[in-house]
Amino acid sequence: MRKRILSAALAVLLMLTCLPLAAVADEAPEDTPQDVPQEPSGLPALEMEEHIVYIEGSSDLVNPEGSLSRAEAAKIVCSLMKEGATPDPGAQTDFPDVPAGSWFEPYVKELTGLGIFKGFPDGAFAPMKAISRAEFVQVLSRFFEPEESEMVFVDVPRDHWAFEAVSTAVAKGWTKGYGDGTFGPTRSITRAEAITMVNRVLGRSADRAKLAADGNVVRFLDLPFTHWAYFEIMEASLPHAPFADEEGKESWTSYTVPAAQRSTGPQYYDGETYYVNADGHYVQDADVGVLHFRPDGRYTTGDGELDAQLTQIFKTYFSDDKAPIDNLYTAYYYVANRYGYRANTYLKDGDAGWENAKAKEMIRNRKGNCYNYAALMTVLARKMGYQSRAYSGWFKATFQGWVYHAWCEVTDAKGSRFLCDPDLESQFCKRVGLDWKLFMVPYAQLPFQLRELGVIMK
Repeated sequence: MRKRILSAALAVLLMLTCLPLAAVADEAPEDTPQDVPQEPSGLPALEMEEHIVYIEGSSDLVNPEGSLSRAEAAKIVCSLMKEGATPDPGAQTDFPDVPAGSWFEPYVKELTGLGIFKGFPDGAFAPMKAISRAEFVQVLSRFFEPEESEMVFVDVPRDHWAFEAVSTAVAKGWTKGYGDGTFGPTRSITRAEAITMVNRVLGRSADRAKLAADGNVVRFLDLPFTHWAYFEIMEASLPHAPFADEEGKESWTSYTVPAAQRSTGPQYYDGETYYVNADGHYVQDADVGVLHFRPDGRYTTGDGELDAQLTQIFKTYFSDDKAPIDNLYTAYYYVANRYGYRANTYLKDGDAGWENAKAKEMIRNRKGNCYNYAALMTVLARKMGYQSRAYSGWFKATFQGWVYHAWCEVTDAKGSRFLCDPDLESQFCKRVGLDWKLFMVPYAQLPFQLRELGVIMK
């Protein structure tokens, strides 16, 4: 009896050892495509020689820490494949959630026809679903022969459905996992992680020294130079001519900065202001009239404390999506209605260069006189990307003589000059019972006179 039990157990063990790994592995979750890695024969090769641009972003944003969707992953892989593969005529390439004419339809059809991607058991493709780290590694591994590694990930045991793909990725140096000894197979892969991994698959790396020497490139507004994947994303998004240096590292003979996707003029993102010049590129470490833009493309007053204050005001009250004139309107009535009047020192006729100091004084005290109102309006207008100047001069109404006054002047894109005077509208008019609207009013239409250094403003 004991011999029969041992014989039966041995037969079962022999049967299991002869089965392929996928047959004894844990089943993938129900919401994971039931994909078994294919042999690379019959699949197209990935382009390793030509450094194809495969990331373009949208509206000059790349969303580096956002999840990569299955549709986006399909587009990346498709753009990097060489031609020559024959699709499987029996493969499912039509899905109810992949509409005809959608931007991702051709990529989904091509990759599902080749078996590189597959749909879900319910018949859907789920193009907008975030692709997991295990799924992305599995897709990339299909273009290469499997390799074994000595990896030990506590969350990718040997019977895990993606073990072979993850093992290949580690053996080839595409990934090392996380510092805590995990790989995070079910975690959504971020766009920055995916780009970094693809670059390693292709053996690509940016010429950091050349980019840094040139001052780096403002390519995407949500990708600061300090981001850990900045150079990886530059490798994927800048057309360049690479060669291997004496140490075998990639160097660039040249590169091209694509034109901005946004239009010419001021552009806003996350409380900061950038500027697209007439050549279609972001201004870096240069002036546009009275506006100065830092090497990272951001507008600056030249005073770091004031820059931070203006950015916070912008984030609180203004919108990245509004047109500059709409944000300027908001800025005007923000200054007019949120700050009170308080007597303060007067400046001399024709004084200049006081905008920053008087604006900070206004923000700190929440009150001020005409010089504070004019200063804060001027620096906010510049923050909106407008050519703006604060004047220290004189004001005269029909019922009074000349008195000291300060005001803000804004020049539009056509070179026309306008008065913006939140102090006169919100404070003076209340005291004397007038109803003047003084936002972007041409000097010729004013019901009073302004002058500086003896010159009447016209």
